[in-house]
Parts: sequence; C-alpha cells; structure tokens
Amino acid sequence: MVESEQGHCRGVHWRTHIAFTNNTMRNPPPRSLRLVRIPDRVLCTPEEACAWVTTMMSRHAHRTPVHFIGPSGVRGHVADRDHIAHNAAGNLAVLRRGHNEQVAAPCLS
Repeated sequence: MVESEQGHCRGVHWRTHIAFTNNTMRNPPPRSLRLVRIPDRVLCTPEEACAWVTTMMSRHAHRTPVHFIGPSGVRGHVADRDHIAHNAAGNLAVLRRGHNEQVAAPCLS
C-alpha cells in the first residue's frame, strides 16, 4: 500500500479554505473563522493537496525580486517557477507525514 492510500484509509484528508480576495488581502480573516466555513475543496491524498497548493501559488503569486541575506548577497525571485517547485517538494514531504500545510503569502493577489 502506498503512502497516499494509507492516509486515505486512515481517514486523513486536507480541506482547503481560500482566504484571499481583493478585499481581504490586507486583513485576511483569522484561521479560526475560515475553519468553521464549509471547505472550498476536500483533498484525499498528499499529492492532491500538494498539487492544489502549487496550482494556487502558480496562479496567484506575483514573481517578486528579492535580495537574499548572506555572504553571497545574491538576488533572486520569490514566486517564480523554481521557487514554487522548491516549495512543492517541501510541502509534499510535510503532507506525506499527515501534517497541515498553511500557505500565507503576502504577494498573492
């Protein structure tokens, strides 16, 4: 049995609660209020949950230049293809352990 099937058999699932709109971006509702709503979607496998988060980030995050802290002083971007792929790998590892993944990105529109 693969990990995702094990999670589904245990009744593990992930509920999506979209908290951003044009009006709520500056002051999104607290998590406690979002969780009492009917979820926007229920996902049954870590892979489904990861794909959903990755799709939402790809669709709504703005590619933004940043200056990384450290001795190299390199510049890069958040919310570009590489950043989203890197986050997806980390998110999938977390989700496969049955944990939540809460994404809060101020660069979402």
